[in-house]
Amino acid sequence: GSWYCVTINQPLGNVKIQGNLYVAGDVTLTLTGNVWATGQVLLDNSGISGLIKLDSTLGPASAVLIADGVVNVDPGAVMEGSGDEHSFLLVISMSTSMNPSAPAVYASNNSNSIVFAAIHGMLRVKQNGKLNAAAAEFLHLEENSTVTYNPNLAAFAVPSSGGGETVGTALGSWQEK
Repeated sequence: GSWYCVTINQPLGNVKIQGNLYVAGDVTLTLTGNVWATGQVLLDNSGISGLIKLDSTLGPASAVLIADGVVNVDPGAVMEGSGDEHSFLLVISMSTSMNPSAPAVYASNNSNSIVFAAIHGMLRVKQNGKLNAAAAEFLHLEENSTVTYNPNLAAFAVPSSGGGETVGTALGSWQEK
C-alpha cells in the first residue's frame, strides 16, 4: 500500500490516511485531532528520539491514532498528551494478528499519557516497557515490562468535532472498571 511519511516536524489531525503512516525518528508530529490510517503505523527510532504529541490547544482533551493494520513503536519513540494530566494519546490497532513476531500492537513507552489498544489482537509490550493502560484481546508482556493503571484514565474525552473522521467511537465508552 501507499505510505504517508512524516520526515519533518509537522501538525496532523482530523484526517484519514489511505494507507500506512510512517514517522521518522528525528521529527515531532503534533496531533491536532484524530488520525486514522487504513494500513499500518510505524514509529521509527533509529537511535534518535522521535516525538508524537498532542497539540497543547487540546487542553484536557485526548486524541486517537488508529490503524486498521499493525502498529509498531520503537522503544525510543516518545508519545505524550497535550501537557494536561487528563489528556491522553490513544493508539489503537484494529488488526486481528495474534502472531507474537508481528502482533497487532508492538510497543514500548514510558510516557504517562499513552494508552495502547489491540481491540481484536495481541498487544505485545517490549522489554522494560511501561504502559498506563492496555486493552487487548491478548496481552504479552516481555521481560521487566509493566502495565500500571493511571487514575487520570477514570474519565477522559475524545472530541469528535473539527471535521474529518470520527474515530473515537471504536472503543465505545471508556470507564474505570
